[in-house]
Amino acid sequence: MEALLLLEDSRESHLWQVYHEGLQNFLSFREGMALSAVWPIPLEQIREFLVVMESQDLPPTKIITYMEGLSFISKMVDHPDPLPDPLICFMISRLKRRTRRSNDEYSPVTIEVLRSLLGTLESVCRSPYECMLFRAIFTVAFFGVLRIEEIVANHQNIAQPELLYLSNLQLTEAPKQQGKYQQFHCHKHNSTLAATTWCHWLS
Repeated sequence: MEALLLLEDSRESHLWQVYHEGLQNFLSFREGMALSAVWPIPLEQIREFLVVMESQDLPPTKIITYMEGLSFISKMVDHPDPLPDPLICFMISRLKRRTRRSNDEYSPVTIEVLRSLLGTLESVCRSPYECMLFRAIFTVAFFGVLRIEEIVANHQNIAQPELLYLSNLQLTEAPKQQGKYQQFHCHKHNSTLAATTWCHWLS
């Protein structure tokens, strides 16, 4: 606790709070598991604490910070740092990979996001033609549930089979009770999209 007070008196008050929270959780874990309250912290207790926190679905970043707090406290009182242990290193590296994956995940594009995106085009595009171009590609990509690699070319003069070509699309007018509406049929996905649906959702 004296080691944590050094952080509390410094500018790292938020870090002190997280480290203190991690220490309290560790002490509660040790008491609940009837483990010996000894220092330096036995490596087996650190490993079990990691397993328990993962089973509780705590965010990986919080678990890592708790571990860094226990490491900081141990070093401040001249006890061995538990983190270099090979098994603990492996467990923490796995948590860090999970953190990177969660950061790479994208939120789904909803119809509200699409409306907002289309509404900003006029303020960022350089010409009406460019605005119409992006409006068309965003709308088709959204309602066609297209992947990025199907609509964005990586190379200018190299054939890319994963791209969606004009030959994959067929634009037709289908009769309706009140007038007509346009359909896009995608041979690649074997799906049909009605243009009137876009107007309904985007209006």
